[in-house]
Amino acid sequence: MKYKIKFASDLTTVAFDGAIDEHIGPVLAEIRAQIKTKEALFDLAKVGLVNSIGVSTWIAHMAAFDGMSVAFTRVPYTFISLCRIIPVLAQGRTIHSFEIRFYCDHCDDDEVQFGFVHREEALVTGVIKAAVCPSCKKPMEADPNDTDYVRFFAR
Repeated sequence: MKYKIKFASDLTTVAFDGAIDEHIGPVLAEIRAQIKTKEALFDLAKVGLVNSIGVSTWIAHMAAFDGMSVAFTRVPYTFISLCRIIPVLAQGRTIHSFEIRFYCDHCDDDEVQFGFVHREEALVTGVIKAAVCPSCKKPMEADPNDTDYVRFFAR
């Protein structure tokens, strides 16, 4: 796992790039040692593979971040899906945006497209902003199985 860290006076942003696997523990420990702010934002957009050893290691090492406000943004579909069945992955953390599936009812393109949903915006408006189909350029619908994530992670 690679990461880039940006420091500001009151917020540290960490952009992850790679897998959450058996190697994530030392990475999280290294990141924690560098953060001096009370708030951190973890950008998970480039997280790919998430395996079971990585999940358990992530949970164990995230305890070191207790006492600081840690939020997640651009959470990929694989991770957000796991958070739904293993809530402790994101327990006590705010999720600002996450990826869901979109599909097109207008054309023969049956491929699912992925797009990020900004949780706060969806909660305020009550709707998930439609994605645009790359084939026919018409609005795509959010997968009904994923739209519940906004309410689930509203806590």
